[in-house]
Amino acid sequence: MHPEDIKLLKNTLWDGFDKLVGANLPCPSPDIELKDNMTINFAGKELIVLHSPGHSPGLCCLYCPSEKFLIAGDLIFRGSVGRWDLPYSSFDELKKSLRRVFKELPEDTKVITGHGPSTSIGFERENSVILNQLIGRS
Repeated sequence: MHPEDIKLLKNTLWDGFDKLVGANLPCPSPDIELKDNMTINFAGKELIVLHSPGHSPGLCCLYCPSEKFLIAGDLIFRGSVGRWDLPYSSFDELKKSLRRVFKELPEDTKVITGHGPSTSIGFERENSVILNQLIGRS
């Protein structure tokens, strides 16, 4: 977990949220502190951590260059992006993170989203109206 999200382990976003999602607070402490551009080896694959704040202060995506996939969490969805209206979220940081991901990653990168179907960088660049408005490509 990125240190910017540690505070979320002990606090609910709003009263009753922990019950809604079935969380027992406080959550256990993370095993590893994620840092931007650090490398994690998982299941024989090298994953690069991309600190991508916006939806939450410590949101991190994991990019696998050898397989060209991105585990995007709640940064990107098919045809949409993560919410920025929650406690601790930031519209400006979300836009910066989206610009970074769409600048740095190849078009054919498969995006594994936090909810719903997967997508790709190229598909979203061509088809996502909200994404293109947010990153200035409208």
